[in-house]
Amino acid sequence: SDLSNRELEVFIKQRIISKDLKDEYKPDELKEVKSDVDYTFKPKDMVVDTSEVEAINNFISEQPLFPEPYLLPEVAEESSEGGNGDMSNGNLDSMFEEVARYVVASQSGSTSLIQRKFSIGYNRAGRLMDQLECAGIVGSAQGSKPRDVLVQDEIQLENILNHFK
Repeated sequence: SDLSNRELEVFIKQRIISKDLKDEYKPDELKEVKSDVDYTFKPKDMVVDTSEVEAINNFISEQPLFPEPYLLPEVAEESSEGGNGDMSNGNLDSMFEEVARYVVASQSGSTSLIQRKFSIGYNRAGRLMDQLECAGIVGSAQGSKPRDVLVQDEIQLENILNHFK
């Protein structure tokens, strides 16, 4: 051939970029070009032979299995100011008592209400609502509706708050 191996390699790379090899060359010509140059390329839409698929399946099926399902560990959520509604070990939010008094006095409890009234972010207001629920001051979430307030007066609330002091 008139072209050196390097020139042929550059020529093939340019052809790959500009046109699909399968449209430009016949399969026999591709084999010749590949054998002329130490360059690996793959034409588009190659056919994988059945024996190759079987070999891959056999390889995969011979891999060792886990004796039991592998369970991923739980992600520990970062906590800032009060934790995720966790009432243990004195992890109450510093605003818990103030928010509890407001919720009982207004007989209305929602995360967005706490956000607006106390000028805090959604995450902190959500943690406060979780803590109020754990303390039995409000009921469980009901979608976008405000939660039911389970404590009817200040005397009941004081009994609950004294439990956490």
